[in-house]
Amino acid sequence: MAGVADGEQRVAVVAPDAVDFVNEQLPLELSLAQRQLKGQLAETKQEETKQGESLTIAWQYGKYDQSHKEKQQRFCHSFDLSKKMHKEMLAANAPITIDPLDWVTQSGTCVGDTYDHLYVAIEELVQQQKDDSGGHVLRVGVVGLGSPLLGAPDAIHMAALFEFFSRLRALLSRSKGVVCLALLGSEALKAFPDAFANELRHMSDSVLTLSVFTGTRDLLPEELHEFQGSLTLRKLPRVHALACHAPSNTRFGVKRERRKLKIEKFHLPPEGSRSSNNSSSNCSNASVSSGGGIDPLAF
Repeated sequence: MAGVADGEQRVAVVAPDAVDFVNEQLPLELSLAQRQLKGQLAETKQEETKQGESLTIAWQYGKYDQSHKEKQQRFCHSFDLSKKMHKEMLAANAPITIDPLDWVTQSGTCVGDTYDHLYVAIEELVQQQKDDSGGHVLRVGVVGLGSPLLGAPDAIHMAALFEFFSRLRALLSRSKGVVCLALLGSEALKAFPDAFANELRHMSDSVLTLSVFTGTRDLLPEELHEFQGSLTLRKLPRVHALACHAPSNTRFGVKRERRKLKIEKFHLPPEGSRSSNNSSSNCSNASVSSGGGIDPLAF
């Protein structure tokens, strides 16, 4: 999303029905509209200053500072999740769309061939990025890896997906200015063994897990009822990293407020307080009644 809105980066989206995904799923960008509004207000204020005061040295420096700020790039963007991105913004920096289902529908194509075609397509984009003298960053987003739409979740699919991950990691390690975000959905994680999912996580530089509380809200403490899910940092870059950042928390709360999706720290009560004792007792009772196992959502 930020790569499309920035205008100085190339974006490639790999997803089933990639064209519809780009047109329907990318949210509305608000930062540019806010910046344009602030620019208009600044111009209005500047015109009022011209009319009310004479030209001074301080005013000249203020004008230079204003023009200098307008040339700075924006690294943070704000999005409205309730609306789609404007077609004009998509047309200005149209993402490259790659649909793996185009190869699946071909007769005689197995799941291994599908991942081979996908790797070749990404490799061509990386080569184009190397030949480009503009120094633009290429952001590749891969959605739907391991999906049943690509093939049955059997040993052949696992071998093909593992080989694709290995080749993709090697390609990114020797390429500058290319980053990739690969998403494995819940259907893929449930279909494949846990050991295989751990192998894919081991090959990745960063691993984030997003889980929702749907269907399990009765087991949660009262302090977590305002959240719709949790975001867990399972792995952070250690190799080829300038600094090994160690965050204070590795698990955050995710909640939706109107048009925004917020990620916040969990604010749990102090140990020994009444609310924490009640929540822990409720969670322990719920876990015992469900079979005596340990509730993974209990704190």
